[in-house]
Formats: sequence, C-alpha cells, structure tokens
Amino acid sequence: TPTSEPQTSTSETQATIPTVTDSVPPGSMLYPWAAYRGGNIPILQHGPVTSWANLFDYATIYKKRISATPSGGISIPLNAYDIWAKFTEGNTTFNYLHEVRILPVIARVQWIFSHSARPSTSTSTDEDGNTTTTIIPGMFEPGLLVTPVYTLWNPYSMEIKNPADRMGISIKRPFPVALKYSFNTDYHSVMGGGNLLNNKPALIGDERTYKDRITGDDVVYNGGTDSGIGTAYIREPFTLMPGETRLFSPEDDHPKNLRNGIIQGDASIILKPGYRNGGGLYYGLRDENGLDKKDLLPSSTYIKADAKFDTRFNDFGNMNDPNDPKGKGVGIYLDMFASEKKGQVLAYRMTYSEDIAAAIYPPLTNLAAVTVGQVVDNPLPFLSTVFGARMASNTHLAAKGFVQSSPLVNYTILGTGVDNVGLPAGQSYGGTAHPVNSPFDYSFIK
Repeated sequence: TPTSEPQTSTSETQATIPTVTDSVPPGSMLYPWAAYRGGNIPILQHGPVTSWANLFDYATIYKKRISATPSGGISIPLNAYDIWAKFTEGNTTFNYLHEVRILPVIARVQWIFSHSARPSTSTSTDEDGNTTTTIIPGMFEPGLLVTPVYTLWNPYSMEIKNPADRMGISIKRPFPVALKYSFNTDYHSVMGGGNLLNNKPALIGDERTYKDRITGDDVVYNGGTDSGIGTAYIREPFTLMPGETRLFSPEDDHPKNLRNGIIQGDASIILKPGYRNGGGLYYGLRDENGLDKKDLLPSSTYIKADAKFDTRFNDFGNMNDPNDPKGKGVGIYLDMFASEKKGQVLAYRMTYSEDIAAAIYPPLTNLAAVTVGQVVDNPLPFLSTVFGARMASNTHLAAKGFVQSSPLVNYTILGTGVDNVGLPAGQSYGGTAHPVNSPFDYSFIK
C-alpha cells in the first residue's frame, strides 16, 4: 500500500574490498547477498553482478587510462587479463575480476567455403633416399578453401588502441557445418579432432595436443581453421574510433599453406584490414575412411556439396559416456588472445543440443556445382557461415532481450554444465540451453 511515511534504514552492511591476495572475499559485490561462483578458474568465479571494486575502477578510469587525442577526442588502450589468471605468472585474478575490461567485440566471424582443386601429384624416392614430387598432367585433386573474415567492433564512446602487439582469434573445436560431397555417401564434419562426436571422419583438421593448465595432461583437439593451432593473428597496431567496425581478412589472396601446388604442414593466418578473396587455408578432401582423397580427376569432373549444421563437439564432458550431456553439443568454441603476456583474454561459447540445431538449421542442398578444372587457382564460394554478437548484427533467430547487455553483468555463456555451476545435479537455469537467449547467433548464407 502506498505510504507517505519516511522510509528509514533498519540495518547497515559494510562492503568488503577485494585485494590482490584475496580477490573473491564475501560481501564484496554490489548485492551483499551475492556470492562468487566456485572453482579455481577466474572466468568461472564471476558472480551474478559486479563488485564494488569494479565499479570504483569504472568511476575513476578517466584518471588512470584515458588520454586526449590531437583531434580533441579521447582514447583508451586495450585492457584485459588472462581468463586463466590464477595459473599465470603473478596471479592476475584480481585484475581480471575487478578491472574494467577494454577490448573490441568480435561482432562477427564469417567462414567462406569455396570449391578448389590442385594438380594431382606423384611422389618417388630414389636409391639415395631423395624424394621427388611431380605433377600428373591433366589430373586434379578436389579441395576445400576456408577463408575466415573477422569484423571487430568498438562498442565504446571513445577510440580504443591495440598496440604493436599480437592479437589472436582461435577456433579449437569443430564448428557446426558438415558437408556431403558428390563423391561421398555420408556427411562429414568440416573440422575434426579428438573432441568430434559425430559426422566422422572429418574432411579436414588434424588431431593435435596441448597441455592442460590445471592437470598438465595432454589434451587432444582439432586443427581449427588453421592447419597448425587454429589461430589467425593481427600483428599490426590499429585504432578503432567510437562505434567503428573494421573487417579483417587473410593478408594473402591465395591459400597460405599451398605453395607450388604442395600443401604445407603448418601455416598461420595473418589478418589485415579489408577483404581479399582467395586467402585462408586449403585442405585436400578425404574419403569415407578419413584418408586424403587421392583420386585422379580429369578437369571435366563436376564436384558439389550439400550441407547440414549438427556437428557435435565435447567441451568438458565424459567422452566415454554417450549419455553424459555435460559440455556436449552443437556450437562455437572461440578464444581471443591479446598477447603472449596477457594470454587468453576472452572466451566465446555457444553450445546447444543436436535436436535444437536440427530444428533451427535445416540442411542446404544443391549448392554450387563446378568442374574441377574451373577451380584450379580460381576458388568458387558455395557457402558462408556466420557467428557473431546478436547486438552487433542481424540475427538468424529473433531475441527476447539480453540480460548480458546490463553494465552490471560481465559474464554470460550458453550451454550445458558450465553455466549451471552451483546448482544441484540434474538442474539448470531455465532457458540457458536455447539459442533465443544466447548473446551470440550462428547462421549461414548459400
């Protein structure tokens, strides 16, 4: 009932201020009843709202990091710390949780898939052990060119500067698309690796390992959009004006890993501003047994592909238990690296069930057909898939509105398991596994 009587406080709560040695103390958030999430990985310790220390840093940031520009504007350098800060030199967990993070948003990533081909070759070894590779005239091997195109967005009201340092964007799990070529009978994931759960064997991507930061174990993952570690780099400094978006694509107008018709064992993609057609990574296609397809095809042979979008990967669930749903699903697993010193500064995750994927992403058939001879040194795009922030682009599905757009919320994830830390077994937050509530969107263009 409305009342005109004065409202008085009946209790007082003293906030606790986090420190470098105690970065997650009780009572240090804006809501005194809120608690940090469990776990020893800083990115998983985010609470439901930010801390007083983070608010203080936001209110005083103009004193510490903002500077004037010659044109009369204001500028701020990038500021971010490793999401694994507890395990890095100097333990920067406090900085990660309680300093305002300044980074460009990956507004969208567009993967352009193109039919391609290279001359067929044969290899011979002489009695001295010398290997010679020769081209077989008039015969070709079909291939797939994957060209990643990244759009970075400055969402701030001042310019942001990336110094002369390396920024990297990495894909470490298979993305949703699977292709069925005219010479295959089944669909195969485009990307492979030890985390692939269906659509096997993969058309491209090698199994490789990395050291788990917590256990020290060798963990297998796929080769990503790179035949090496799945990372594309921006090595040159750049400045983004307030609200500006800038597109980056491979610096070369030809496959980075294809030289003189020979696929190289490793290649890193270097990104530069603007769009260039024909760059990226070339992959020789594989047959039903997962072997490199070595068929000798004359130039008049037609190739085409159908596509579907239900490739599942495993993030952190039990690979040996097909009924364990944790961390398993269809989606995108993308990381951003700021530099060798700062390490992994952002993790973009979008994972939902195979059933949901089948309902919202219908298969595409009768994509572009072309003769092998037409695409030798002349790739033909036949499909493009897009992943990006909903608030920064047109989306495949309408959204309901975003909790994650609140300035008091700095962590969000879509999937099963990680987003439900702290809940009893078998329970989850309602709607967290549905893409309509996702801060990200995945779509495709034929």
